[in-house]
Amino acid sequence: MPTHSLAIASGGFLGTLARLLIHYFSPFQESAFPWVTLVENASGAFLLGLTSAIVCVSYRYAQQTRAFLCTGLLGSYTSLSAFSIELVHLQQSPNLFFGYFFASLVLGVSAAWLGVVAGRSGLMRRSKKC
Repeated sequence: MPTHSLAIASGGFLGTLARLLIHYFSPFQESAFPWVTLVENASGAFLLGLTSAIVCVSYRYAQQTRAFLCTGLLGSYTSLSAFSIELVHLQQSPNLFFGYFFASLVLGVSAAWLGVVAGRSGLMRRSKKC
């Protein structure tokens, strides 16, 4: 197995473990609204935006590092499939369905944008010091 695949698999293991721990320790496990997935996906979107601005688009980092962080770790930490099945389960409650859908969309895109902005501003500050 190439090192690129091992990097993704290793990151995937850690991202899945982080997701499991968040679910395990969440005070919202019994809620009708899928708070845990919303928090995971929004925080993951922020971290992916930040990471992509710093690591994933920078050529000074090895492909394995980008694969580990962006594809493996953060790809497994966030979950479109969990989001999708939770929407299916909420279809009997239109208020929860649309609330979750729009909250996920707005928070996810906003968090990703904030992550990219934070990452780029950090890169600009670092480049001025050099």
